[in-house]
Amino acid sequence: MLTVAIYDELKEQKPSVTGIIASAVKRRELPIREVFFINPRIRIENEDSLKDIDVFIFSAAAVDGALADCAKRIRALKSTAYIVFVTAAAKSNIQLLVRPSIGLSGLLFIPPERAAIYQTINEIAAERPAPTDEGEVFTVKSGSEYRKVPMRNIIYFQSLEKKIVLATDKQEIEFYSSLSAISSQVPEYFVRCYKSYIVNTKYIAAVDVSSMEISLDTGFRLPLSRQYKADFKRFIAGRAE
Repeated sequence: MLTVAIYDELKEQKPSVTGIIASAVKRRELPIREVFFINPRIRIENEDSLKDIDVFIFSAAAVDGALADCAKRIRALKSTAYIVFVTAAAKSNIQLLVRPSIGLSGLLFIPPERAAIYQTINEIAAERPAPTDEGEVFTVKSGSEYRKVPMRNIIYFQSLEKKIVLATDKQEIEFYSSLSAISSQVPEYFVRCYKSYIVNTKYIAAVDVSSMEISLDTGFRLPLSRQYKADFKRFIAGRAE
């Protein structure tokens, strides 16, 4: 799943990039986890502000130096970023973008076409390297301590009041965060199954969609929400293929 940042000067027009992507996310038609909106006129100071974003989409009738410089800085700070422009710019303006220092992943034209946007996002998702848990850890700040927990040992995350509970087969660790933030920090085999749970699907023993319940190898059971039922079934089916 992708995290997408959008700058759209033409969002009030129809069709717009913002409208097409918002509709796709609502209908769950694209592999997008979360959408943010950015302002390229504000200088990006460091890599930390980009680390959770996979795709940057700029929609503007014309391309000026500020937009090109923003894309160039994103590329300099994050070499793995996917940068897409949707524009009606003339050839002379487009030349600002077609440079190795920017490394475009897509160049589309206004008015934006739903099929072209869908194809671009799906191709990016297919090309993006799949996360691996080999050697990966999840870093938790618990109290005054920073603790590293191997991803493979984490069974689930639970949102409990204002805290998150990270559960392994040996311990539970409480810390402050949100499930939305955690979703962007863990590999894709961690799936949201309920409003208050993200589960490591490698620990799933069985899924009972009639009782809306998930059984884990550890004997523990988690609820399955109707909101996430379709996505969850698709993920499990894909894993079994």
